Amino acid sequence: MSLDDPSAVGDPAETESTGAVGPTDAPDVAGSTEATDATGSLPQLFADRYSLGPRRGSSVDLAMFDAVDTTDQRAVVLKIVHPDIVASEGFVDRFITTMEEVAVVRHPNLSEVYDFGVAEWNGRTVCFVVGESLTGGSLRDLRDRGRELSLSQAVMVGLDVCRGLDIAHRAGQVHGDIRPSNLVFGDEGRLRVTDLGVASLVAAELAAQPEGISAERARYVSPEEAVGQPAGTKSDVYALCLCLLEVVTGQVPFVGESAVATLANRVDKLMPVSADLGPLAAVFERAGRPDPADRSSVAEFGRAMVQAAEKLARPSPLPLLSAGLFAEAAPAPVPTAAADEPVEAVAVEDEPLEPVEPVEPGAESDASEGDAPAGDVAETSAPETVAGDESQVPAIAVGEPAPLPEPVGEPAPLPAPVGEPAASPAAVGEPTASRRGLIAVVAAVVVVAALGLAAWLVFGRTASHEVPRLAGIE
Repeated sequence: MSLDDPSAVGDPAETESTGAVGPTDAPDVAGSTEATDATGSLPQLFADRYSLGPRRGSSVDLAMFDAVDTTDQRAVVLKIVHPDIVASEGFVDRFITTMEEVAVVRHPNLSEVYDFGVAEWNGRTVCFVVGESLTGGSLRDLRDRGRELSLSQAVMVGLDVCRGLDIAHRAGQVHGDIRPSNLVFGDEGRLRVTDLGVASLVAAELAAQPEGISAERARYVSPEEAVGQPAGTKSDVYALCLCLLEVVTGQVPFVGESAVATLANRVDKLMPVSADLGPLAAVFERAGRPDPADRSSVAEFGRAMVQAAEKLARPSPLPLLSAGLFAEAAPAPVPTAAADEPVEAVAVEDEPLEPVEPVEPGAESDASEGDAPAGDVAETSAPETVAGDESQVPAIAVGEPAPLPEPVGEPAPLPAPVGEPAASPAAVGEPTASRRGLIAVVAAVVVVAALGLAAWLVFGRTASHEVPRLAGIE
């Protein structure tokens, strides 16, 4: 559906709001990546402030555009509510009231709202929301690329969502439309919950008619919403549980051939949780119970995942679309292939690898144990590798030249002066066994003497008191 053709009401486009540009019903949108007005030309500004760019996707409720805020000179995302929804009685007032409350709710795992308001679009009144531009892709993007997360990665994602939703719920806000496309990552890898406020408003309008719920959104609707009850905080927990099950198993439970069948399949049904989920099985089972009274709150859901995480392996970085700071912080892989590959991944910029100079025979052991760059490589690239293992040195020290031959013609050591005995190997090298034994005996005697002196000072001395001088006694 296109905002340029508000009368076109039908099945929703299956593209997600955070995915790539998808098909639309209007040629001016589908055939172009730029927003156009009724004449087919690019509009100057939307709401006298925002220069619209490519359209990311479309659905029956929201149209999302990349845009530039000409006032603050920053990239933003602008979402426009369909004019047919805005035309509903009282929607504009509810929109303004809700967004005023949402705009003051701040948390690192909630997408920030920069601006909102009411404007004209091709002669129709629309509501719009302006938020931060997130370029790391969504959880839906991971699934569309066929990626499934490990249990540890799913916990990492779930905890971020729980943190954001907990703040929203405390502020009295229910999201009402938790699904993978609304869980978006920034280029630094931090997850944000998007569409807080506007999602619940639009969902309430669409739920008024059974055909208003798309097949995509029906996959994550709670049982109480399926029977016509309004969404609550426990509805967000149920939807998040379905999202996490999908990214781990690749499937969403209760999905039928149509949106109506999907909704009917989950009414009064327990969440099918496999024992393969290990410590998360009981956590997901409680979060997915059909009765909201028996279901976990978002805070309880988060705490349960934290406890389960203690029994899981350390999570690896998520395979996000962005190659920003989050990707750079990822640890380098364990060197298993060619020797020159791990060095490029772990080489320190201010300490480039240089050819290793020959080491004197007497300092060979010290050099292997105290070589700082080799220890750094072993610790950064492969935590499992034991630092100082001589078997790993050929794989790490790339480009190390062969030991130089002994110089020809080097003068021999000067002979000892006449009348002085020549220095024995024990005098210039390590102490002999007998000398080491003598040193140990002397050290033991010193320690025993020190302990005896301390004991005498503490227990052997008689306390003395100074007798005051008495008058008349010399």
